[in-house]
Amino acid sequence: MRTLVLAMICAAWMIGAARADEIHVLAAGSLREVIGELSERYNKATGTIIIAGFGPSGALRERIEKGERADLFASADMGHPLSLSLNTRASSAHRFSG
Repeated sequence: MRTLVLAMICAAWMIGAARADEIHVLAAGSLREVIGELSERYNKATGTIIIAGFGPSGALRERIEKGERADLFASADMGHPLSLSLNTRASSAHRFSG
């Protein structure tokens, strides 16, 4: 499962922000370890800095709704990313783990 999460998050970053100098990630607190590990690997491979924030998914969704930048929002509850997509705060919402 962890490998799948790493692979899918990495793919999302490469597709959405392949040429960015920094990528802003907001993620559920339960993903802190895996996001940290992936951030280090991605930075070493690309030189891109990952700026990550963690917390409850609902609180993170509210921060995005208020205008905070998030290139990637990782939530265990698909309702939050779908809500952002419906109100045009997100370009799309995808499940990265089943």
